[in-house]
Amino acid sequence: MKFEYETKHLVLRVLNENDASIVYDFVTRNKADFEKYEPFHSPDYYTEAGQASILRAEYKAFLNLKYVRFYVFDKKNPFKVLGTVSYSHLRNSPYFSAILGYKIDKDHRREHVGLEAVSGANNAIFKDLKVHRLECFIMPENQASIKFIERLGFKRNGLLEKSIEVKGKWEDHYLYSTLNPHKLKMYF
Repeated sequence: MKFEYETKHLVLRVLNENDASIVYDFVTRNKADFEKYEPFHSPDYYTEAGQASILRAEYKAFLNLKYVRFYVFDKKNPFKVLGTVSYSHLRNSPYFSAILGYKIDKDHRREHVGLEAVSGANNAIFKDLKVHRLECFIMPENQASIKFIERLGFKRNGLLEKSIEVKGKWEDHYLYSTLNPHKLKMYF
């Protein structure tokens, strides 16, 4: 797995604690928009120090292939985060699966940034880590995300009742999944 991938217009990069200021800018810029779909954050989440701590943990998890988060940048502006694409619960044999998460800056959603970023990151995960199945969880009222993930070819597998705690309340989530299209030998 590489630290950086490129698509036609974007750079997908694993960051470290030295990048805390640009990540802090991204999360604070999108705070109101992202908060409605996320769990409670620790008090220091919306600080540069908090983001540095998160980036340290993410970097270590990446080195151990336990978690991957790509930060998305426009090739023309490599210092402003446009989004993230993450893979948690990376599981090896016999599952070879991961859970996809993504966040796209509120000002860049209509520009196909999300489609290009998630497609590019999924391709890297499928090819480099040989993941067989990706899963994604979406709240039923998040219609924009449902349309987005279906456009990427994910299929709805069902409704998981009260499956994820969001803001102190157990919320229903649709389970979506897609399979590796590359027919590669699975290992990691």
